[in-house]
Amino acid sequence: MLNLKASESGAVLVSDLVSEYLDDCRVRNLSAQTLEWYARRLPVILQNHWNGELSALTIQDVKSILATMLETRSPATVNGYMRVLKSMLNYAIDSDYEVSINPRRLKRIKEPQRVPPCFTMEQVAALLRQPDRSTFFGIRNYTMMCLMLDVGLRLSELTGLLVSDVNLPYLKVWGKGNKERILAASDVMVKTLRRYVRVRERVVRRSMAETDLLFPSRTAERITNRNFDHILKTYRDAAGVTGVRVSAHTFRYTYTSQAIRNGMSLTSLQTCLGHTTLTMSRHYAVLNDADAFEESRACSPLANMGKTNESRGRPIRRPASRGK
Repeated sequence: MLNLKASESGAVLVSDLVSEYLDDCRVRNLSAQTLEWYARRLPVILQNHWNGELSALTIQDVKSILATMLETRSPATVNGYMRVLKSMLNYAIDSDYEVSINPRRLKRIKEPQRVPPCFTMEQVAALLRQPDRSTFFGIRNYTMMCLMLDVGLRLSELTGLLVSDVNLPYLKVWGKGNKERILAASDVMVKTLRRYVRVRERVVRRSMAETDLLFPSRTAERITNRNFDHILKTYRDAAGVTGVRVSAHTFRYTYTSQAIRNGMSLTSLQTCLGHTTLTMSRHYAVLNDADAFEESRACSPLANMGKTNESRGRPIRRPASRGK
């Protein structure tokens, strides 16, 4: 780790601080995906001040950078950049470096509240028809899509699963912050997984590959996010799915939508999704729900004007008499 205070001038350069902060993240055992995310975004947001002194970076500089980024990026994306910048600035303050910015003054940008994108069940069925299940990789891709829909895994959780994590019907999953949780697969998913594991064992043994990954790549390594996105886009085009982004996260939203519709409670959903609070689970559970639309139509005050309780098919409710 760099000893920034021992520099000749005593000044801390922005580029040196980034290097030290990333080293600290490694020491704290943050995931490789998080480290990559930080390492790619910090140079982008700080590119115009990369070789400057940290003490010279002002709140006005940062706000100008964020305003420019908002011209080509969504508020959610810019908030992501800002979160990692604030984390690094807090690290610098804790390290007693000269910082002219109070990270608390960097306020979260208001994001438009959108209904999470979900697949229809017809679109899911069309996607599941695309893998060629006469091949190992077709069976692998089919099983991965089924598992995302069955238990709502994040992509990093899915690609990181090991054979030793599978004790059907249970799966041991490592989520954000390296937190372990146990999920239970449905009977249909158990049957699919049993078949896949048998095929995988034969293929791995024949190829003499040494890997414990449940879903290995062609090189017996972990499937990258980019490669999995490419797989889904290929199936999207073949299935003719339009109007919704075909991604691992859309499978996760679809799992949430259907689980709530099928009667799962929010507290159970929180456990299954690996959320630390109900707030995020509630966000996932905002449904573009046909059932809600039909109930709204049926319960419209305008549509029910003049109707009696009998005509609505509901019992008449009379106020209880009040004794003297």
